[in-house]
Amino acid sequence: MSISLLVAVSGTVGKQVVPTTKQTELAYVALTPSAANATVKVKGGDANGEVVFFGRATSANGTAQFEVCHKFTKGMHVTVIGTNAQAYVVIS
Repeated sequence: MSISLLVAVSGTVGKQVVPTTKQTELAYVALTPSAANATVKVKGGDANGEVVFFGRATSANGTAQFEVCHKFTKGMHVTVIGTNAQAYVVIS
């Protein structure tokens, strides 16, 4: 079963979307910029974890879609940067 989670702009702090005590698999990321370009960073573990995925979407081109297929064993942390940007992460 897949779950789609919305992650709004989080600045440099980011958001722990899966606790560090859980395992999950990231299947897909959709990044939607608004008035400005946007970036999304997905880390394993917590905010200090290793960057596993980095994506960028330009406001001129709209939503960028990325297939990731990565298993996280110690949680997942997501950072979204860009005015009014949103990222959907699909996990299972």
